[in-house]
Amino acid sequence: MLKQLYNLIAQNDSNSQMQIANSHVQMAKSHVHIAELQAQIVNSAAKDNAQVKTLTYLGIFFLPANLIAALLGIQGYEMTGKLFLIFLAYTVPFGILVFGAFNLHMWWRKRRQTKLARRGSVMPEISFNPQQNEDIEMRDMQRRDSVAW
Repeated sequence: MLKQLYNLIAQNDSNSQMQIANSHVQMAKSHVHIAELQAQIVNSAAKDNAQVKTLTYLGIFFLPANLIAALLGIQGYEMTGKLFLIFLAYTVPFGILVFGAFNLHMWWRKRRQTKLARRGSVMPEISFNPQQNEDIEMRDMQRRDSVAW
């Protein structure tokens, strides 16, 4: 009688453990799905970033010329002879200056992010491979622990 009662309790316990294990499996599957969706979002954000960068360079190319044309009061049909040379004389150096300033800013920003990454303020690399992310995370944790002690 006691053995049957023990078997019944063990079976009930086993069933509850199986339910818990199944719920953990379902949660893990949903976490994997969420991670895949986040990876898709990151990829689309990277594509958007590249497109915005292209538009920025186009703006850097055209805006100095538009500014000089507005300051000189030039409209498209008035670009003749001497006025066109004056326009070019101002636009080319100003365009080079703006393009150089933008590239200097981008270089400084990348340099600053690299310094922050070396200090551990920013995660320097991200991978969409879960195992590789764990390796990166472990390496960062070991580096932080060695600095803390």
